[in-house]
Amino acid sequence: MNNRKALKISKVNDFRNIWDNLLSKTEVDNMPDGKLFRKESVFITDGQRNVYEGDYNEEQILKDLQSLIVELNNKQIPQLPRFLMAHYFYEYVHPFYDGNGRTGRFILCSYLSQVLDPLTAITFSSTIAKNINSYYKSFTEMSDIHNRAKLQTSSLECLKF
Repeated sequence: MNNRKALKISKVNDFRNIWDNLLSKTEVDNMPDGKLFRKESVFITDGQRNVYEGDYNEEQILKDLQSLIVELNNKQIPQLPRFLMAHYFYEYVHPFYDGNGRTGRFILCSYLSQVLDPLTAITFSSTIAKNINSYYKSFTEMSDIHNRAKLQTSSLECLKF
């Protein structure tokens, strides 16, 4: 039996603690320079071009992560779409200079394992890696202001991976 306690994010510091536990030893050159997160803007690329820009400063990061926590814990939204939308929003905020993808996938897989078979949740990250171009395309499409209403539908498209 699995005795591991389910991950529950209830405060903004939880994101920093997760990042520290996963990456602080390997990302020594990319440590956050703000109180908890990065202070400056970052541009996310697909290797050739900018896909989108993360939040522009730590104040905005803190505000958006607090909103993310509210939605992540909103029991009015079914779990699977809620977790996928939270993953998108976390990646969109991009609170760290590096390691956001790994941290975001860890968080998503942890939450998915609460509603899916744990092995299914674990394979999600490698499935994203195999379909990285489609993954980036969905982020680009959801980041377009004209597509904001499609967030839940696009989040569910991620399940096709």
